[in-house]
Amino acid sequence: MAITLDLPLVQPPPPTAIPINRHFAISGAGDLRVIYLDGQPVMEFHNADTAARDLVMVQLCEHGGLTEPQVASALNVSRPTVSRAKRKYGEGGVSSLLAGKRGPKGPTKIKEHKKKLMIALAQQGVSKTEIASRLGVNESAVRKALRRFGLEELAVRQPKLVPDESAAISVAVEESSAPPAPSEECSAASQPDDAPIQAIAAMVESMEPECVASGGDKKAIEELPLATTADTDPENRNVDRALAREGLLDDAAPLFATRSNVRSAGLLLALPILVMHGVFADAVKIFGNIGPAFYGIRNVIASLLMMFLARINRPEHLKEHSPQELGAVLGLDRAPEMKTVRRKIRQLSTLNKSLEFMKQLMARHLARKEGSKLWLCIDGHVSVYSGKRKLDKHYVTRLRLSLPSVLDYWLNDERGDPLMVLTGVAKKSLAKLVPRIVKDLRDQGEKRPLTVIFDREGWSPKMFAQLDAMENVFFLTYRKAKANKELPQLPASAFATYKGVFDGQTVEYELADKKIYIDYGSGKNRKRLRLRQITRRREIEGQTHIVTNNHSESTLVLAHRMFSRWTQENYFKYMEKEMDFDGLLSYMMEDADGKREVPNPERRKLSEKINEVKNQLSELTRTYGERALENKESRRATMRGFKIANGALGQKIREITETLEQLQHRYNSLPAKVTVQETLNGEKPQQVRIETRRLINCFRMAAFRAESALRELLRPHYRQWRQDGRTIIQSMLQSSGDLEVHPGELRVILAPQSAPHRTRALEMLCQELNALGTRFPGSDLQLKFSVRGNGNVS
Repeated sequence: MAITLDLPLVQPPPPTAIPINRHFAISGAGDLRVIYLDGQPVMEFHNADTAARDLVMVQLCEHGGLTEPQVASALNVSRPTVSRAKRKYGEGGVSSLLAGKRGPKGPTKIKEHKKKLMIALAQQGVSKTEIASRLGVNESAVRKALRRFGLEELAVRQPKLVPDESAAISVAVEESSAPPAPSEECSAASQPDDAPIQAIAAMVESMEPECVASGGDKKAIEELPLATTADTDPENRNVDRALAREGLLDDAAPLFATRSNVRSAGLLLALPILVMHGVFADAVKIFGNIGPAFYGIRNVIASLLMMFLARINRPEHLKEHSPQELGAVLGLDRAPEMKTVRRKIRQLSTLNKSLEFMKQLMARHLARKEGSKLWLCIDGHVSVYSGKRKLDKHYVTRLRLSLPSVLDYWLNDERGDPLMVLTGVAKKSLAKLVPRIVKDLRDQGEKRPLTVIFDREGWSPKMFAQLDAMENVFFLTYRKAKANKELPQLPASAFATYKGVFDGQTVEYELADKKIYIDYGSGKNRKRLRLRQITRRREIEGQTHIVTNNHSESTLVLAHRMFSRWTQENYFKYMEKEMDFDGLLSYMMEDADGKREVPNPERRKLSEKINEVKNQLSELTRTYGERALENKESRRATMRGFKIANGALGQKIREITETLEQLQHRYNSLPAKVTVQETLNGEKPQQVRIETRRLINCFRMAAFRAESALRELLRPHYRQWRQDGRTIIQSMLQSSGDLEVHPGELRVILAPQSAPHRTRALEMLCQELNALGTRFPGSDLQLKFSVRGNGNVS
């Protein structure tokens, strides 16, 4: 406990002494430092004796009532040096202050027999320090070894959920350069000389239990419990940070202040939508408590979502933005910076709950969709990998070549909004994925008639029969011709004009509708499947055939749904441009399935060699034939004479023919497929860590769906919503504005837009969002939006 000494000065300290406070002073001349208390020398140490200096620092803090910043300033050291000395003294007494051996304290290499134990401990969540202690090696050796094995994320330090009751609670509170306004609640932080530090612990014990915030439509909006804070100054959150370090705080509460011209204040426009979509509630429910931290689960989720909405697509980009500016819209003094964000992403990925989180968000999205039918688009997207690891190669359509890459299969609704993604699929096969996706949707309780739309990649008569056997499951795809054959063209008389209105837009097609039969199976199991073919005719591009097993839906609806599949392609294009869709946020790897079969690369090499030899043989044979054609019978009347004259060429043809037969024999003797492990010469195949990539995609999808919802709210109030909707929404999200804190309200007053009609649209959007009655997650402040110059916040 810090003590306060109010004794009168007995005698003044020497003239060379430098005052520390009204009681203490320190001599500033020579190498010998003397500490004076009320003019009397009480302690001394030599500048070169760091152990003695550290002991003096501890005594001044523990028994003299001085703060760490005061001691650090008087002894000309940093504040962490004082804090470190106090910690060492508390752990081991005076002996712990003595200088020990410099450099690594143990062996720097981990022997083979210890590797398995290290990996087992890491998988159990044991910290790197503890692993190093058990193995008798240096901590850096453990860290490097885990990184080398791709397992660094497993060695996560377990949070200390319950503080040690045998030790007194000691919280180090940093002095702020701008001290908070005087109040009874913050006196412990603002006046450390005159109040016991245990007052902070008393604050924690007196905090009210979590309660559910009231207000708003509970059926539409799920709000988080109220969070509590020991701070009163939004710009000085040192008390909450200290409580988090001591294991007494799981997540810092949002604390706002009235501010002017806050950059990106418009990001708060997306918050009511994100709350209504259940992103925060589901994240807290699924991921749970991630341990004592200032940036707990709610703050981490909010930070990641705001990052993507602000187009800060990678943690590295945070270095280009002010933490204070971004923290202002989060209710924090500072937003988490690059290293913190990376650490939190790794921590969340180790929980292996991203798939559960994604499925829950998808279920909510499907529940919000109106209509008695579901139309879903499925397509693959390739993200090129340019690192040094050996990854599978996939054909990149836009580059027209195969490159090491990550293949994801996306599921979007008919408007292009993402539902879920199958990340890191090992084998490109839509025919296998589509039935699996349909089964998952049915298992989750989706009972509506379902139509899956995909391109020719998914062409598989066998899979069509499998889907046709399912109840209320339909497919829609382009018809694929057999090898070296073209699809039959229909006569002009078979087409009719179809015209209709979809989503406020008029469409017109020339269509022909007919029944077709497709064979599937082989041998005795060969069967025929009755399908429906719809053909679209265009003068320039010719005829396009689509097939489906839906025999009851109107021709126009099926054609429009198939040709509006480009909404999914538009989603890919938009995300590539706006949210770094193809960027690998983390290059952490994990072992891939080494027993998976792939085409034998040796056969491919032999095939190339065989083609080369065939070309040589063809060229020689052509030359031989030309000579035979030009042979003059007057010179060589018989074939025998011709062969003798061209003996060298004939011998070469026979040699190449023999070589070709040998290559063909070798080719036929090799297996058509081998395991991945065999193709890498014993090396383990790797892939980009699926959990991390899927987790990031969850937040990207949530941000995109929030933008889509804002666009829909804007739709009745903005004529060009279809063409400029996303552009204007992004402009609104990037708008600056003022934040005003009123009893029970956080008023967000945004700056006008670049044109009057856009400003009017923003005003109407504010009214739509205010009607939702959303509170900022974790607080009791209801969000109220308005535009500067328009005082209406109803």
